[in-house]
Amino acid sequence: MAQSVINLRGYIANKVFWALMGGALLFVLSDSLLALNKFGQPFEGGHVAIIATYIVGQWLLAKGVAAVLINGKKTTVG
Repeated sequence: MAQSVINLRGYIANKVFWALMGGALLFVLSDSLLALNKFGQPFEGGHVAIIATYIVGQWLLAKGVAAVLINGKKTTVG
């Protein structure tokens, strides 16, 4: 996910790139927390941390993609 966003750098507006990158990194963090909580050492508040990072990450990804689709490649997240 993160590598796909990195490959877009320079092809989309800087603000859109950083929204997408933030979303991708939160998505990676969510999956990492999920693996740690399930296969490693479960931690208190793990479910809240997992779902919070997942929801915010997906929201940023969707917002960034929508900005590109609606306004074209050189646009800003508004």
